[in-house]
Amino acid sequence: MELNCPDWTLLQTRAGAEAAPDEHFLTFLSLHALAERRATAANFPLVHASSLHAPSRHTRLEAEVRSSGASLVALQDIDGYERWWAPTMKRLGYDMAVAPRSDDPGVL
Repeated sequence: MELNCPDWTLLQTRAGAEAAPDEHFLTFLSLHALAERRATAANFPLVHASSLHAPSRHTRLEAEVRSSGASLVALQDIDGYERWWAPTMKRLGYDMAVAPRSDDPGVL
């Protein structure tokens, strides 16, 4: 793998690693989900309304998490935890631990 970032050093790649058959890799996905209450035309006037619509965003976010195959997923700026995130992540095979934001208790 070639890096385009001169200050970065590639330590090991998944594809190029010589791993023993019983070794496992830990993969990590960090995703800023943009809480529903912030995804408004007033906050994002240049974004098409369909891109801000919660159900279509949920579909795309779920597909992103699923396709990543990540061992660990860190989600920032989420709301609708009980309604959507908890059942979705459980269905995808993840356990969740959550912490509310100190500046906005309704957002995790």
